[in-house]
Amino acid sequence: MATRLPRPRAALAFTLVELLVVIGIIAVLVSLLFPVLGKVREQAERVRCASNMRQFAQADEIYVNETKGWHLPGFWDVNPNGSGIANVGYQYNRTWPGNPTFRRYLDMPITDDATTTGRNQRCYVDRAKWYCPTETREFNTGNEVYEPGVNTWFLPMNYSYGMNVQGIDEDGHAASPAQDVPPPIQVTRGFHGYHQRQVKQASEKLMFVDGNCQALVNVWGSGIFPGWNGKISNFDQVGLKTGAGTIPAGPYDATRTTAWRHRNGANVCFFDGHVQWLHKEFIYKRDASGAIAPNMDLWDVMH
Repeated sequence: MATRLPRPRAALAFTLVELLVVIGIIAVLVSLLFPVLGKVREQAERVRCASNMRQFAQADEIYVNETKGWHLPGFWDVNPNGSGIANVGYQYNRTWPGNPTFRRYLDMPITDDATTTGRNQRCYVDRAKWYCPTETREFNTGNEVYEPGVNTWFLPMNYSYGMNVQGIDEDGHAASPAQDVPPPIQVTRGFHGYHQRQVKQASEKLMFVDGNCQALVNVWGSGIFPGWNGKISNFDQVGLKTGAGTIPAGPYDATRTTAWRHRNGANVCFFDGHVQWLHKEFIYKRDASGAIAPNMDLWDVMH
């Protein structure tokens, strides 16, 4: 009887067509997944930024308690040693992120307290910890400082968050008597801030806002032409730039610009301490002709 030999088994392998089909399916799945992952990341960044602002509000509450009702000042016109007005290092040692109470509460150590250098670090903060995570500009202007001892990059908070200073001097704080000025700024003039009794409708007035500068105003900093200092200030045009310069649309000055980094909106913190996201079309208003107009319901603190 003849012996029947078993047939050789076919090799287990994908054909070229099958491989192309699998690759196509994977590509479709990836294309569907990327937008979802992008939205999740954006949401996480927005939540982290909002968390920073909540902690700023808590630091302000501590300051209010220590000073019998005064909120953190937006800025003051004296050196930390009380020797009077000076231009050197102004934005780094006499604005709200440099306030000693604020920094102490948030554990922001002052690594360099010199007042005679342009890189005074009273307002420098840990970039990874205290910056809005969507703040992605390239810091190549000499403002960024690396400290090898703690393996940390430090930057002025001024380029990430700002305080609403709309009308802050309306009642003459620049000439306040000494007894009206809270510590640690015991001087006869130069305090630019609000007292609790001056803030009208605290749950509806902005205090901290995503911004390109430490001090923000509504009238010029949200897009009204010609903008701050008579130049373009709208974030849609100036983007993450700081200071002044020229773009294709013309001269710009981003000194008071609100930054809507979060899906055409910005995180904002109100004087009562609550934080939320607002679309840019709510941060400002539009008039009957469609032009950007001030939203004083949000920005005008004392009315």
